[in-house]
Amino acid sequence: MPQQVGARIVVDGGPADLPAHLDALIRTRVPDIDLLRRRLARPRPGRPLRWVADAVPDPDRHLDRRPVVIGPGGDHPTWDDAVTAFFAEPVDPFTTGWRLRAAREPATGRQAVLAKVHHTLGDGLAVTDALIRLLTDETRPAWPTSRRPRRRCRCASGPTAR
Repeated sequence: MPQQVGARIVVDGGPADLPAHLDALIRTRVPDIDLLRRRLARPRPGRPLRWVADAVPDPDRHLDRRPVVIGPGGDHPTWDDAVTAFFAEPVDPFTTGWRLRAAREPATGRQAVLAKVHHTLGDGLAVTDALIRLLTDETRPAWPTSRRPRRRCRCASGPTAR
């Protein structure tokens, strides 16, 4: 069973050439997203695993350039079949760490990005944040940068505490 997290991200009004757009996003945004810059170094006997950070992202390692076509005569008859096939192939944490693939359904014009990240790179929240930063044009942080102060409560002590 592949150990990865990911999503099917529906693209409303996306570009005509989604793979080329994804390539440009990888080149321009990944350098600022630590989670997507790293992968595991090859294991060395008797030594702990360690991270390798790629200074320059290589879209060829992370992007399947041919979109998956959904529908009759396509690669998969349904979105569910396409997503299942995409996630059935494991992500290699040593060579890539994460993968993207565009998908389109010509009959409806719907497009999506299929994204998967090896579980060693981050939990669901960290992966979601990285994908939002990569794929959206939001200028504000995806997650709040400060927290509201918590209310302090006094705990009752002694025999009357409930």
